[in-house]
Amino acid sequence: MKWIKHQVASWDDEKLAALVGEGGLDGLCRYGVYWRVQEILAAQMEGQTPSCSVQYSVSRWSVLLSVRGSHVRHLLDHLVKNNLVTVEWVGTDIKVTHV
Repeated sequence: MKWIKHQVASWDDEKLAALVGEGGLDGLCRYGVYWRVQEILAAQMEGQTPSCSVQYSVSRWSVLLSVRGSHVRHLLDHLVKNNLVTVEWVGTDIKVTHV
């Protein structure tokens, strides 16, 4: 079983607090998206050359994040704005990298 270390005080982390502080239920949603993205990235970190990046189509990100495709960019942009990940568009794919 793969796992990632999750600090119980992560809610108070400066970057995550800014993400959550952007607004009530939306902030809580963004916090959940952040941790879901971390799970997706962590799942890719295996083998001889582990990577802190993953590249998928918008439709795949949509499935992985359980949101409409039109919401994927908006949600990821909040993570970028708070310096939690970087996002690069590669054609129609989105490459997300842990900061």
